[in-house]
Amino acid sequence: MPKKIIIAVALCGVAAVAGFGWPIVSARDTVLSTPDTVGPLRLDLSDDGRSTAENLRTVLSDGITVKTAVGAVYLDGTGKNVRFLGGTKSMWAPGSVLDSAFGLLADKAHTEATDLHTVDAGPLGGTMKCGTAAADTVCGWADHGSLALAVFTGRAESDSAQLLRRLREAAESDVR
Repeated sequence: MPKKIIIAVALCGVAAVAGFGWPIVSARDTVLSTPDTVGPLRLDLSDDGRSTAENLRTVLSDGITVKTAVGAVYLDGTGKNVRFLGGTKSMWAPGSVLDSAFGLLADKAHTEATDLHTVDAGPLGGTMKCGTAAADTVCGWADHGSLALAVFTGRAESDSAQLLRRLREAAESDVR
């Protein structure tokens, strides 16, 4: 094989690996936090809120290997509370990991989401899905560096999805 063809094939291979691998490598330093406030929500710092948050972290980290896990309960003063759990990890197939996380929520937290479907993930990209669980709405996102789920009490799907995008913008950062 001529040397130019070998070099061209090698460069194509490097470009392909870089194209597919760069999103994963660039997301390796993603950090999730639980901000004190997000829009109308405020972090529940009561003993019950902290205990529920710890249980949420455990639900995720017991079922999916994550670098870090977070959990929180947010209150809005009207009873439309939000239970939030998330984690960071490098993911080749974020959509599959998100589906696994929804399965964990059903198995470990007894919150089975039905009618899951894709919704707009917003400016941070990745995959975002919403569905229903009894009278609650459940939404989650996953990208190459993080995933999270939230259970929204008494909120319509459109409001829940919008609120999760706001929560994500406040909670997800890159430390590079």
